[in-house]
Amino acid sequence: MVVFIGGGAGALARYILTLTGKRMVELLGSALRLSSGAANSLMANAIAFSTLVINLIGCFVIGLAFGAFERRLPSPELRLFVMTGFLGGFTTFSTFALEFSTALRTGRPGSALAVALIANLGGIALVLAGSALGGNAGKIDP
Repeated sequence: MVVFIGGGAGALARYILTLTGKRMVELLGSALRLSSGAANSLMANAIAFSTLVINLIGCFVIGLAFGAFERRLPSPELRLFVMTGFLGGFTTFSTFALEFSTALRTGRPGSALAVALIANLGGIALVLAGSALGGNAGKIDP
């Protein structure tokens, strides 16, 4: 139940931050009196920027939680709520970054590098393959 509640809270936080970022860009576009083409381009970049910011925040928070929880050993429910639930709903990139950094810290740099390359290059390749199979090649729009 704590994972479910945390996941919902994390997903809602992500949604609110994304909407906030989009709204800020809309206001900027209006203030600068941009053409519709320029405004659309700015909006597409804002969505990508929002995702980047969310993923970076998630990485910081999972590192902070991991460090704090490792030293203080909270209840298993709190750890599940924050790390699996909230951050799972907020971003899965933070989990990837934690696993990568753990591999580095435990003396497995080759494993860390292999996972990073496979996850990133494989993920991009699979998005393109899935898009092509879905009939949307070249039309990916977050």
